[in-house]
Amino acid sequence: MGPAVSYLTVATRRPPSADLVDWCAASGIAHVTYPAAKYDDEVTVSPAVAAAVVSTLIAPGTAPAFLHCRDGGHNTGLVVACLRRLQGWGLGAVVEEFCRYAKGGEMTREEGVFVEGFRGGRPRWHHRAAVAVGGECGWPTTRVSS
Repeated sequence: MGPAVSYLTVATRRPPSADLVDWCAASGIAHVTYPAAKYDDEVTVSPAVAAAVVSTLIAPGTAPAFLHCRDGGHNTGLVVACLRRLQGWGLGAVVEEFCRYAKGGEMTREEGVFVEGFRGGRPRWHHRAAVAVGGECGWPTTRVSS
């Protein structure tokens, strides 16, 4: 059986605080940090990081999970948008949910292209991303229509 909660951080270059790491350890909470730059009007989550985070989210024993980034908008939003595509959501619904929480209420063209790469059972860039993070990412093989 996995931890009671998984605490996933898509973070800037700074490591998590010692207090957070200690609290998670003392509480039996698995804490994983993934690298990403602070959002600055461009996609800052790499395909490899997005694939790794989504793979962790869908892995048995991960749920429930708390996913966050520095500002809680674009980096977290992009990862959740990729997860939604994997869950079979149409692109329109994904964009609508993303815009509901993103600063400014918009998805940039670059973000849309990034998320659209999750068409089908695997993102177009899955193989390259899987190799970059060290192996298969556990994507389902079922075809999902957009």
